[in-house]
Amino acid sequence: MVIKQSRLTKKCGFCGKGFRQARYRQLLELDSIGLEITPDGAREIASEALRLGTGARGLDQVLERLLFPFRFDPDPFAGRTVVVDRDLIAKALGKTG
Repeated sequence: MVIKQSRLTKKCGFCGKGFRQARYRQLLELDSIGLEITPDGAREIASEALRLGTGARGLDQVLERLLFPFRFDPDPFAGRTVVVDRDLIAKALGKTG
């Protein structure tokens, strides 16, 4: 079964204010940190989940990796908004170019 990136992005809560965005937004708001996932960020997260071969479950795995620094030591980020875009994902996952 082949899962398409667009389906993974739309059906799993990254478009608009889906449930995954809402869940992680609420977690970060406990530490006064905002969260915004851009459309290109959502596509990159879906691409990484597909690359891992984990499908929808991989979305959470990728998000946990991306947001770990903000959740582990939130004080420096309090009052700010984390923008998950292509650049943040490339840095967090060690991708270049």
